[in-house]
Amino acid sequence: MKSTSNIEPLRIALASDWQTAFARDEWFFVRLMDEVVSRLSPADAFAAIDEVVSLLIHESEGTLHYYCGALMLELARRSDTTEMPLGLRNHWEAVGQLVRDYPDVAEQLKLWYRRR
Repeated sequence: MKSTSNIEPLRIALASDWQTAFARDEWFFVRLMDEVVSRLSPADAFAAIDEVVSLLIHESEGTLHYYCGALMLELARRSDTTEMPLGLRNHWEAVGQLVRDYPDVAEQLKLWYRRR
């Protein structure tokens, strides 16, 4: 899967000691998401959704499930389309299971993509 440079800050954060950064700054992931999303065109945001899906399904930490789900939602909004990227379509059930404990994210994703 091709990696966009704007997803790299998220990849770096997930590979680092994000817990310490998050403990020092409760807005750490919000700022990171803003940084990632604000630099993407709608087409790049659409493509980045599948990259975040891949990160999400390989992540075991619940806190990161929330933030990956929230980032997917922000990318979907930035993409300005309700078309579901292929990777998300193929992993819809797994994504739903991983974000089910975060109903705000889970329900908004369902609404955006017109899924039940």
